Amino acid sequence: MPDPCHDRPSLDGAAHLLTGTALVALGAELALILPPVLVCLAMAFALLRICWLEDNIKSDLVGRTELPPNHANPARRRQAMAWRVFGIAPQRDAGQACPDLVATAMRGQIQAWMAVVLGALTVLAARDLALHPLANFMLGGGILALALMRAEALRVTLLHLQAGRALPPRALLPVRPWAHSYRVDPEE
Repeated sequence: MPDPCHDRPSLDGAAHLLTGTALVALGAELALILPPVLVCLAMAFALLRICWLEDNIKSDLVGRTELPPNHANPARRRQAMAWRVFGIAPQRDAGQACPDLVATAMRGQIQAWMAVVLGALTVLAARDLALHPLANFMLGGGILALALMRAEALRVTLLHLQAGRALPPRALLPVRPWAHSYRVDPEE
């Protein structure tokens, strides 16, 4: 029986790709307008938010069958506030959402924040580093490529969310080969 939480949606969606590239452009525009120190401070706060979301995904959501209370109760409060303020009637209990679907929404937030941060970092690297202009241009181009890869990953995440499906587990918690390379095997 197919799992409705992990089925794959169709992978079209130019509007979602446009959303991701607009976030990259927003980060680049902010880096052009604001002073570099303020941009770096904003990027530090964005990275703190990214770390907090990553911790929530890893510690609270992945591998669970139901939402823990520290996620279900705020979701119910947000739903009640949306009903009171905007008149949006709840269609289902927000506390009964699939934990993997909530983790997918958080992964989308991470990818959106990373697109903005990398867009700003592109401009900072290309404009403000004290390297040879060609090196600055090459570094900025490399960071721009990383930002556009985040925009593409955001497109896939938004398509999954639009279809009401969760990302596969390997996309929710991507394993980097270098992440645990410092650990020594105790059996050696």
